[in-house]
Amino acid sequence: MHDTVRLLGQDNWRRYLPVSHLRVRLLFDDKPDDVVIAAVASLMTQCRTVFSYNDETSLDAIDLLHRVTESWAGRIETIDESDEELIEVIVGGGVDRLRLLQIGLDFNEAIRNACIERFVPLLAKPVVASGFIELLWFLQEQSISHDYHRYGNLGRRAAEQRRE
Repeated sequence: MHDTVRLLGQDNWRRYLPVSHLRVRLLFDDKPDDVVIAAVASLMTQCRTVFSYNDETSLDAIDLLHRVTESWAGRIETIDESDEELIEVIVGGGVDRLRLLQIGLDFNEAIRNACIERFVPLLAKPVVASGFIELLWFLQEQSISHDYHRYGNLGRRAAEQRRE
């Protein structure tokens, strides 16, 4: 946790928690490198991630994902599911965030509508090699504010160095 604002009389902490149920939907033209970057980001953030694919997905990307994550003791889950099965999981509340590894202009409209109906963010952005950016898709920011003053009296914390 960190407080970058440092207001007088108030603590404003931010922390980043892993997304509880992230589903990465692999598409036919996903690059194998992007799939591996997403898997490593999932591992680094300790996010529970399921890589979902169907019969149209690139077999090279799936094979590489299995080879790379084989020694990770099951931290990455892969599942072969149809679009209808994915919609069922989304509507049933089993997905908190859906990630596409590219801009999905021709992505299944029924899946998009299921995400809208259940308020599930659909992140259709290309993979970025910078960890500062890519890891954010696997994390959820939480802000905590704590007022420690009482009618302007700062008490024991009056001597702390704060922003003017």
